[in-house]
Amino acid sequence: MAFTIKLREPHSVAGRCWNAGQRLAAAATPVLIVLKLTGVINWSWWWVLAPLWISGALVATLIVGIILALMS
Repeated sequence: MAFTIKLREPHSVAGRCWNAGQRLAAAATPVLIVLKLTGVINWSWWWVLAPLWISGALVATLIVGIILALMS
């Protein structure tokens, strides 16, 4: 049995840009890992995994900003 989830695309430009960035990060990470493991690129693992930690840092910053705005 398969379930599908229908999501509406955001109407705002910022929402569409955020979604596009998340899709890009999700696609870039496995590609960079494969390139690193096959020896095509000689980058540090910090840079190979950068799409993950940069997007995580942005989300954490956004959450902290919202919490601070709500507290004031």
